[in-house]
Amino acid sequence: MSVEFSMFAIAAGRYEALRADPMAITNEVILRGALRHLAVMSSFKQNMSEADVLAEIRANRPPGEGRLQMAELYARQDRLVDAALTRGDREGAFELGTSWRYIEDIMAEGEQPQWPTRFFHYAPKFGEKVGYGPAGLHDPVAVAAFAAYLELWTPERFAAAAERYANPKRRDWPGMTKELEAHIAGLDANLFRDFKTYILAAAAARAGMLVWMS
Repeated sequence: MSVEFSMFAIAAGRYEALRADPMAITNEVILRGALRHLAVMSSFKQNMSEADVLAEIRANRPPGEGRLQMAELYARQDRLVDAALTRGDREGAFELGTSWRYIEDIMAEGEQPQWPTRFFHYAPKFGEKVGYGPAGLHDPVAVAAFAAYLELWTPERFAAAAERYANPKRRDWPGMTKELEAHIAGLDANLFRDFKTYILAAAAARAGMLVWMS
C-alpha cells in the first residue's frame, strides 16, 4: 500500500489561529491538496484555461464508496477552491509522494537519525482524518530545529548515501554506464535539494508546517 506525504508551510501570522481551529486545519489540507492537483493538471493541459481544467477535474471525479460522503467532501473542496481562486490564492501543497520513505531510510545512516522520523511521523495531530489519520502541525520552533538538522546534509551527501543504500553493486548492473549512474545521482540530489529548500524557506519565514499522509 502506497502512503504519500504532503506538507504546506503555515505563515507565522496564521499558525496560532490555525492551531486553535481543528476544522480549519482539515480545510487547509483539503484546499492545498486540491490546488496542487489543479496546478499539476494545468501543466499537462497548457492549451486549456485554468477554469476549463478545473471543470474537467470535477466532471471526471469517480463516485467512490459512500457516495453521499464523497459528494459532501467534493462540495466542501469546491467551496474552498473557489474561494481561494477568487482571492488569488493558488499555492498548493509540497508533495513528496512516497519518496518520504526513501529520504527517511537514507538519512537513517547519518547522525541524529531521529530528526526525519520526528518530522514525518510525530507532528501534533489536529482535525479530522485526512487519509491516514488527522493532519499534523509542527510549530515554528520544530521547523527551525529540523532545518538546522538538514544543514548537516548537502544534496551531494544525500546522493552518495542513496547510492550506498539503493544498491552497492549498481555499477555492475547490465547496461549501467557512468552517464546513467550520474543521472540517477542527480535525481537523488534534486529530490533532497527540493525538500531541504522548502523546509529552510519555511524556517527562514518562521513558519509552522502542516503535514499529512494519504
